[in-house]
Amino acid sequence: MANEIMAVNENNTLATSENSADFEIPRGYICTVDITTMDGKLDVMNALNGSTALAEHEGETLLVKNVVTTQGVRSRTGEACTNTHLLLADGTTLFSQSDGVKRSVEVLVALFTHNGVCDFGNGIPVKLVSQKLNNGNTLKTLVPVRD
Repeated sequence: MANEIMAVNENNTLATSENSADFEIPRGYICTVDITTMDGKLDVMNALNGSTALAEHEGETLLVKNVVTTQGVRSRTGEACTNTHLLLADGTTLFSQSDGVKRSVEVLVALFTHNGVCDFGNGIPVKLVSQKLNNGNTLKTLVPVRD
């Protein structure tokens, strides 16, 4: 099962690359998009190639419908990181290399996965929040928005 994509199929259950598609994301990364459909494939392609910066949307309520994470490299340092793509209910895709955002997405997926099915319903409302740390770095996280 190494190097399998964790995709949701048309029955809303986890599917493996052997029975859904040849597109693979290394083990440990996330794809909640159903890539067995043309719409799903186009959604992932748009996320990986057409996302805009999440940082520009701090404080806005974002309705997250799906997520995709892939391995990445920070352009400034060359350090390995995780690219996190948020697919919003309105079709917008946002991108971050923040470890805090990556951890927030992992929590979302863990909380909304039951019996191997990840379901964000009509979308999970979250806001990007940044806080300055004592060492000068900034910690970014996604926090839930309640009515």
